[in-house]
Amino acid sequence: MGPRTPDEEVPITTPRDGTTIGFLKAQLIERQMELSQLRQVYREGTSRVRQAEASVQKLRRRIEMEVAAQAANETTLLALERDLRATETVYLELRKKLNQIDLFLDMNRRQVQSRIVIEPALTPRGSEWKRKVAIGVLGALASLVLGLGLAGYREYVDHSLQTEDDVKRYLGMEVLATIPEVRHGELRVATDPLPLISQDG
Repeated sequence: MGPRTPDEEVPITTPRDGTTIGFLKAQLIERQMELSQLRQVYREGTSRVRQAEASVQKLRRRIEMEVAAQAANETTLLALERDLRATETVYLELRKKLNQIDLFLDMNRRQVQSRIVIEPALTPRGSEWKRKVAIGVLGALASLVLGLGLAGYREYVDHSLQTEDDVKRYLGMEVLATIPEVRHGELRVATDPLPLISQDG
């Protein structure tokens, strides 16, 4: 069987793995050897030589595409393997927690079934609303008494002179004049200079 002519095509369907790339490289070496033989027989530029060169270039491009596709596939495979390991870890954790929950429920079920009621529950003898009303009334009365007591104590400890009789009784002096109590708003109006300025204008 003679050498393959450059016009013959090599139909290859590749799963993009190392075996296919090795086969393509072997085909490239054969095509390069055939090109060398043709160059010894034919001159450069002839149709046979150009076809052989085109076939070699085509195989080189095919090998480059296969190598790039194989690298992409390996990258995708590594990412899928990482996702698979992460998913397996999560699954194992969830399975462990589910087993713990099942064990907890089983133990509680056994404890409930093994319990024995010795005495029945006690019900209250009467309603509590009367007691609550009495506590509320006593609290209000106690607050009132406490407030009155504090007010009386404040009056008892207050030694200021409140009236003219207090001045005559304790000081023995006559009151010349009294100053009425002025509210804060009235004092502010009385001391405000703006009305005086407006009247002068």
